[in-house]
Amino acid sequence: MDKAQTLDHRSPYVIDVRELSRRPGSMLEVSRTIPAQADMGIAVIGVKEGSDVDVKLRLEAVMEGVFVSGSVEAEALGECVRCLEEVAEDIDTPSAPKQQKRPATTRKLKKFTNCRTT
Repeated sequence: MDKAQTLDHRSPYVIDVRELSRRPGSMLEVSRTIPAQADMGIAVIGVKEGSDVDVKLRLEAVMEGVFVSGSVEAEALGECVRCLEEVAEDIDTPSAPKQQKRPATTRKLKKFTNCRTT
């Protein structure tokens, strides 16, 4: 039988929502810088493990639970697959209430301006 997974409350990735009262409309704003995990990226570009990831969230108590909105900012480093030049891309990903149509790893990145072949 599988054990229930428990959260490490000391982790910077865990937010204690007990501070939100159980009344709809209560709000908590969280702003923190956390270290990037090892698997934040794809084969050719990603956020370097341990680099800063700025997280700004707004948590609101609603009838169904907790609604989260905000943004995540980081710098992705990689290599252009055409010219093999180093690429640095600032990532500013807003969190919106709408559902994503495709996974984050398959979203198109902005056109790289430093690539010789573009």
